[in-house]
Amino acid sequence: MKGFNFYQDALKEWRWNLKDGNYEIVADSAEGYNEKKDCEKGAALFTTLGPNAKIRKVGEPDTSGNGVEWEYYEDKASE
Repeated sequence: MKGFNFYQDALKEWRWNLKDGNYEIVADSAEGYNEKKDCEKGAALFTTLGPNAKIRKVGEPDTSGNGVEWEYYEDKASE
């Protein structure tokens, strides 16, 4: 389904992903939540804080703790 999707993983933790108009995953929670409501709050934070986040490529120095940031990487196919 396009938009935010909430689901439980194999460990029964709640996660979210965001799919674009082509139904491709463009973002995910990267962590599991014990409660669905906390997972939904995490997705809401993504929409609130995401537009102003700094961009950092995986492999660059870790700047965690310095505010919100996007983290991205290139796969083996450089996609």
